Amino acid sequence: MLALLTIALVASLVMPWALPGRGRAMLEGEAQRVATFLRGERDAALRSGAPSEARLDAAAHALRGGGGVLTLPPRLTLRMNGEVPGRIVFAADGRASAAALRLSAGGASVLVTVRPYTGAVEIAP
Repeated sequence: MLALLTIALVASLVMPWALPGRGRAMLEGEAQRVATFLRGERDAALRSGAPSEARLDAAAHALRGGGGVLTLPPRLTLRMNGEVPGRIVFAADGRASAAALRLSAGGASVLVTVRPYTGAVEIAP
């Protein structure tokens, strides 16, 4: 009986890490969090009538903006390419500086894009 209990305990600790879909699900969940954060910054610019920006803080592994800080898991790699290095500026009229944020973990990646003319934030695998 003790042997079965030990096997069950070890399996419960090991199996979540061995499942292949878990990393992808975490990655897509984090992409949703990033997109929601960026949409919040865009909406803040529209409401206030003043520009708002999101900045990549590589040292803290986070995105910073007027709405707060979004800290990302350390095992996640985030790369940002765009018109303005390291930040995304949302104008009061809805436009934005074009940007692409690639989130990567465990060989998989997801792309979060910001469209320049509409400020739309989209997620693509």
